[in-house]
Amino acid sequence: MSNQSFTYGVAQNLTTCSFTKSGYAFRGWNTSSDGTGTSYNDGQSVSNLTTTNGGTVTLYAQ
Repeated sequence: MSNQSFTYGVAQNLTTCSFTKSGYAFRGWNTSSDGTGTSYNDGQSVSNLTTTNGGTVTLYAQ
C-alpha cells in the first residue's frame, strides 16, 4: 500500500487495507508493531496522529 499524507488539524480517513493472506484476518492498524500502541480501525477517520506538526507516524497491520 502507498504512504498516506495528512494535513495537521484536518480529519481524514485511513486508507482501507488492500492486503490479503490466506489463513489470516486483518484486525486494524496500530502505532506499535507488537500491537501494544494505539489501535485504529480500517478506514477510521483520524486527525493529529502525532503532536508534532509535520511529524511522521508509521501504522502497522494487525
